[in-house]
Amino acid sequence: MSSLRDNALMLNRFYLLALIVLLSVGLRPAQAQAPSTDILDTLPACGYTAAAPDDNILVGAVAYNLQTGAGCAENLDTLFPVASVPKVFVAAAFFQTVLETDGLINFQTPITFSDRYWMSGRNSCLDVRALNAQVPAGELSDMMIACSDNAATWMLMDALGWQTVDSYVDSLDIPDIGRVIPYSEVDRQKLVFLDERWRQVPIAAASRFYRSRNDNLLLTSYFDQIPRYNRDELVAANARYFDETTYNTITPRAMAAYLFKLAEDAPQNTNDGQVARWLFNTMLLTQRQYTAQAVPGQVTVGAKNGFDTGLRAEVNVMFNRLPGQQRNPTAFSIVFIRQQNLDVPNMQPATNRDDAILNSYLLDIAPTLGRTLYADTYKPGVTNDNRLSTIVVNPTYIIDTCWATYADRGYLLEARGALEVCLLNQGQRPFQTGDGLGLAFTLYNLDELDARLTYVFTEPNGEAHSYQDYRLSRESDAVYWFHPIGRGQGGTWTVDVYLDQRLVYTTQVDVS
Repeated sequence: MSSLRDNALMLNRFYLLALIVLLSVGLRPAQAQAPSTDILDTLPACGYTAAAPDDNILVGAVAYNLQTGAGCAENLDTLFPVASVPKVFVAAAFFQTVLETDGLINFQTPITFSDRYWMSGRNSCLDVRALNAQVPAGELSDMMIACSDNAATWMLMDALGWQTVDSYVDSLDIPDIGRVIPYSEVDRQKLVFLDERWRQVPIAAASRFYRSRNDNLLLTSYFDQIPRYNRDELVAANARYFDETTYNTITPRAMAAYLFKLAEDAPQNTNDGQVARWLFNTMLLTQRQYTAQAVPGQVTVGAKNGFDTGLRAEVNVMFNRLPGQQRNPTAFSIVFIRQQNLDVPNMQPATNRDDAILNSYLLDIAPTLGRTLYADTYKPGVTNDNRLSTIVVNPTYIIDTCWATYADRGYLLEARGALEVCLLNQGQRPFQTGDGLGLAFTLYNLDELDARLTYVFTEPNGEAHSYQDYRLSRESDAVYWFHPIGRGQGGTWTVDVYLDQRLVYTTQVDVS
């Protein structure tokens, strides 16, 4: 999957209580009757495990269209480690606390990103440059979902109290949801399987070592010499962690029960309804990933995804309409996938690389999942929209020239006219494999309303690569997005742009 180019193409990066030592692991016992998921037992099997590249891969899934009843299910009651997916419970617990406590915490409450929370992740939104910054709690909740930032999750959990998250999950009365802990503690627990002395190391120091081999603070106080672990040892620690603990785990049925609850709550004028709407709003900031690639462009997707060594988890909530602040989902999909044995040559790394075995398989099943949910959906005709202006499709090295000047001028409104002139003066250039398939345009007359954008780049073989973008509370803006053209992908590509779920532009380009 390609990323955004420059600041204008990136998703917005939004600027303890005493640590609870968890003495035991285990699932929450079944309590009162969970929201009914009996309907799931009537769905046909998805068949994703049987079609997987090898018999080491296990898939649990639910796809369900709330309007038509179409869907499928698989391994509903199998417990899966799901990495970052339980961050939705942390966000919901935060929203509930904002609503139900008198000023204990709110969206503007500042929380300091101190050295205590720096985890040294390579792709973190909160990195070393942000140390000692005061970050509003509302921005932490955005980063936790849209950026899946682990430090933001830890900071918010500490501010709430880990027991507050536990209490929220317990209140759902949904069995088979494992205890939620931040990934900083996950990192340390994996290291404990290699050496018991890691139990005494501060969480941040353990996490920094696990993620980047940062060994500050380890000598004298905790170790006589810096520990060194090879790949096999680290993989074995991962395997033991997944086999012997149930933190951050859930079954597909339990996840579906939670989504059914949110869908039922969202239209209601209650605190639970507001929690559901806020959670959906935050999930809508997340980029489409692997299993959502074939969801039609006129459907907007909210998501929370997670990945770790040997596993991937994707939860998508789909909306056919987004009027005002209404957030009534019309479909959802859940796909949990893991390798049961990590001692294999093709082990899935903790990565978003398309060629990794699980990621590649999820891309393969995306068209099937899309057809399951939207069998009768067709590509609509183009609707003219006067908000869209000066749209061009060119190789990225051509658009870069104009965009760099615009960026140097601070992306100012008064620089937008010069950007448009530059884009138009470049003319249409030929595409070759290895180029980036660039898309640039300007938006006007947004009236400070949410503008939701979806871009679909379809290969000559019909494989779609779709991305979501948004402009919130703006009057105008400029947009630049691209998708890389790989070797062997020559032929005719199609580029579609959807604005507020209507197709507003389509074109085809030939790649030699």
